[in-house]
Amino acid sequence: MSYRKVGEGVTGFQVGERVVPVIYWDYFVGKGQGAWQDFIEIAETDLISLPESVTDEAASLFIISPWTVFGLLKDLAIPRGEFLLQTAGGSVIGRLVIQLAKHWGVKTISLIRREELRQELLDLGSDEVINSSKEDVLARVLDITQGRRAFAGIDMIAGMSTKVVASAVRDYGNVYVYGMISSQDVVVAAHDLMRKVNVTFWNLTRYLKSKERKQDLLATLPGLFENKVLTPLVANKVQFSHYKKALLESMASGRSGKVLLLH
Repeated sequence: MSYRKVGEGVTGFQVGERVVPVIYWDYFVGKGQGAWQDFIEIAETDLISLPESVTDEAASLFIISPWTVFGLLKDLAIPRGEFLLQTAGGSVIGRLVIQLAKHWGVKTISLIRREELRQELLDLGSDEVINSSKEDVLARVLDITQGRRAFAGIDMIAGMSTKVVASAVRDYGNVYVYGMISSQDVVVAAHDLMRKVNVTFWNLTRYLKSKERKQDLLATLPGLFENKVLTPLVANKVQFSHYKKALLESMASGRSGKVLLLH
């Protein structure tokens, strides 16, 4: 997480400075760089300098999830005061969505399947929480929005989950599917297609291919962590010698945050 050597022509960073690399798919496939490694060669334009006030713990959670949340909300461009409907509200990404949406004046309706998450997400800042295993999602959204439906929706589950979200998004609204944890194909009702609800798969790598978008992310995210708009979501900290325990915990359902390996 710090600079070890600076190449010729690099002017924006110094040896020893704390940085986070903006590593995405091209580095793993195009450049052959693996995920589990001590060192990586990376372009100056793909680095974020960390303010001193950002802890190492927060910095370790700087990659992927915050970028995804930032990109999703930027692309959806939801006006202040409008509602965003999201699935997996209790996930790390779901919680970050709640935090950033609140900061940008966007109201959130978070779907859950475990009732014990309701108050936790309300306390975090979600405007509304719906238990999709017990409640009629469309009916609740219509009630919350006074019949207007949500401005937009995001879904990390796919399958029938996308169908539920699309039904609760207004005419000509956007639904971004950004994950497929159900391992099922996306399902959308013909009626919602007739209402011109646009369902598309959102991809972080494609988002970061835009130089302007990447620069915006690099310039904005450190301040969001520094000002504690986005806060580290840690479920547990495990010493590296107990890595097997950490891996098992990281794969368990119902976690409220990431599992950190401490070296």
